Amino acid sequence: MLIKGGASAAMTVSLPGYDVTTADITQTCFDSRWSGLVPYLRGTIDDINDGGATVSFGETLAEIPLFIGHFKTLSGGVPTTTYANTCTMFRGNGTDQWWYAEVGTSYLKFRAKFGSQASRLYYTLFKRPAG
Repeated sequence: MLIKGGASAAMTVSLPGYDVTTADITQTCFDSRWSGLVPYLRGTIDDINDGGATVSFGETLAEIPLFIGHFKTLSGGVPTTTYANTCTMFRGNGTDQWWYAEVGTSYLKFRAKFGSQASRLYYTLFKRPAG
């Protein structure tokens, strides 16, 4: 455990076997600098019948941001049915409908298949507060 005071005050606890003074985010079990969420990127992205659509961040982040979102199917470009924020898959008995979002350190990828309908993902990405 490391506790720093002053302008860069923080408390960090590393996982067993790692030096807390050099541990990265994957080697820590607590870091007080993760005390909130900062909105990083918000928007929409459209996918048509499993074509795959990608948003590039224009930079590479140190950690993968937290994704929160939902999608709506589109009819003639107009949003229709709203689906919740849980990625889904329905397969069998002639049904093959699914959607997912993949988030990396430099991109967000959205894929959906609901017949030949287009789908629009509404998303917000959050990253770790500076510090």
